[in-house]
Amino acid sequence: MNFFRKLLLLCILIVSCSALAETTKLTICEWKGYIMPWAEEFQRYAKSEGLDVELALYPEYLSSPEQIFNLVRGRHCDVITPTHNYFSQRNSQLFRSLMPLDFSKIPNYTDVFPTLKNLNYKKFQGKNFAIPLLGGSYALAYNADKVPEPSSFDVLFDPKNKCKITLTKSQFATNFYLAILKAGYHADRIYNMDEMIHSRSLKDKEIEFNLKSLYKNVCAQDRFWQGEADLTKPELLYGTTYSFGVAEAQKKGVNWKIAHNVRSTVWLDTISFVPTLQNSPKKLAAAYLLANFMLSERIQEKIHQAYGVVVVNKKAEQALEDLTEYYDETWLWQPLSIRTQGLYQILHQNTLNALPKHYKNIL
Repeated sequence: MNFFRKLLLLCILIVSCSALAETTKLTICEWKGYIMPWAEEFQRYAKSEGLDVELALYPEYLSSPEQIFNLVRGRHCDVITPTHNYFSQRNSQLFRSLMPLDFSKIPNYTDVFPTLKNLNYKKFQGKNFAIPLLGGSYALAYNADKVPEPSSFDVLFDPKNKCKITLTKSQFATNFYLAILKAGYHADRIYNMDEMIHSRSLKDKEIEFNLKSLYKNVCAQDRFWQGEADLTKPELLYGTTYSFGVAEAQKKGVNWKIAHNVRSTVWLDTISFVPTLQNSPKKLAAAYLLANFMLSERIQEKIHQAYGVVVVNKKAEQALEDLTEYYDETWLWQPLSIRTQGLYQILHQNTLNALPKHYKNIL
């Protein structure tokens, strides 16, 4: 009898130890390079806090708002990094698919710039659904070894720069913002074009003309970038970027810089949680621990050093010490109406399709 009692106690002990040693897995859906580069460091930090956590990257990096909506609705992620203006789009469907957050469980949130805390993009029905992580602008970049620093986006429209520029393909609304500003509209008008829509076109034909001129200067469909610009191509002189492209080019020894004197539209990327986390206290605790880790001064500085982006912890050393004007609502990307989104999609695709599919080196 003693033997069987000891055997039973041993089995209970083994099961208990296995439960204690169980690894908590979080699936991360991210824009490339946001969280996973620091995964091993986070796992060591989590262990020091008494949690054994494994971060697993979803097989595809984020590339568009539609993909983010689908990933969240399909519960393919535990943690995701949406851009701030996605939340209110499509009748706030992203808000409705995420779980509200408790900032008191993120101690490093106290060090976030007050300007970012006061932005309303993250609020829905009195609750918060996003944690700011990093930001930047749809910036104008230039090859400093070949051309002087430009003073405006006009260089992208100049015919002499044909086949020497590159633009985004996936976040195409930002190209419309450039075309609208070029047509003489004030910055506070660029997100509200509903009254300018006529049938399947814009009443102001100058905007459409500007968009076509911009795309013709890119030259071909394969010259637009999806995730981030590849600025190492030798024929390029100018391009748009979220900063990552410049950082990558510099790492490869190509002297690209951002034209900081050119004001541009601004974005903010965030951390959000998928509601299935609420089914597992351990996973939810691990997710909050991850958010706190990503907002830490040390990791925020590493993000800035790696990508040159604007980070959100006010203690982290970076070029911008005051973000008050940077995140002015006038320049911060705003949710677009379904009507405007639809028209932009049509005009973007038609203009893109009018270009050759592939670039032929003409140099």
